[in-house]
Amino acid sequence: MVLERGTRSLCIDCDRVFYQCSNKANVLDIEIPLNNIEKIRFKQGFIVDGTLRIYDIDDDPNYKNVMFEIKIPFEARSKDGTIYKGVSPNIKQNIVIIDGKYEELQFKLEIDTRSYVLGDITTIENESYFSFETCITISIVKKVQILIPYLEYFPEFDPCLEFKDYICDEFYKKPFPQFYPPQYKKGYIWIRKDIGVRKIDDVIIHGQIYKNGKNGFVEGAIVEAFCTDEEEKFEYINHTYSNKDGYYMLNIPSKFEGKVITIMVSKGSISPSG
Repeated sequence: MVLERGTRSLCIDCDRVFYQCSNKANVLDIEIPLNNIEKIRFKQGFIVDGTLRIYDIDDDPNYKNVMFEIKIPFEARSKDGTIYKGVSPNIKQNIVIIDGKYEELQFKLEIDTRSYVLGDITTIENESYFSFETCITISIVKKVQILIPYLEYFPEFDPCLEFKDYICDEFYKKPFPQFYPPQYKKGYIWIRKDIGVRKIDDVIIHGQIYKNGKNGFVEGAIVEAFCTDEEEKFEYINHTYSNKDGYYMLNIPSKFEGKVITIMVSKGSISPSG
């Protein structure tokens, strides 16, 4: 791994998603002891305790059969303001997941749900009935260590948007004091980039770098390209410098096709001419 010109590496423990899949389910005719329902709001679904089952698949160690059941909480609000809190019946899931990479790491199963009412809400005497559909995203998560490069700078805080005026208007109109040193004495930079393809299938990334407020251009800024290899390490590709008009051009060889390219821009002390 190549890290140059002021970049540092930082190791973090984090949850990484190794596999994801999606599914849909319909739940019909849920009964609510309310009438004149105005709105139903769904909350995030969860896996019912004790329902998760994981089985190996014969002759295929890279896959596992996973069975579990989901419940989705909801709140129903009537026109007179009465709120009823309920939970859906169990929604059964029987899926196949991929678990071949880093098999020695123990994984967690996490779900995200988005639910919507189907059709109209029916009211019979003092009870209501409704149906809903839910979209389920299932993620296989494992805890790993990741080494990432970073640049030491602190972004400037955006002012909060006040809801109404206060008595101390003049005080709040004063500029906020500087808590941390700015990244550059001349302010931040803005980057505009375009992507083109040459006949040799190399990708050309070119753009323009502006000064703070887009007032003028940045000359001699270092523009570097990295990519992430199969071992999740950053690999240096090449670099260039912006000219007096802020323009730069980076050549990305065709062997990096399909990979994630990271562009880093820093204020350099070396001019484009030397």
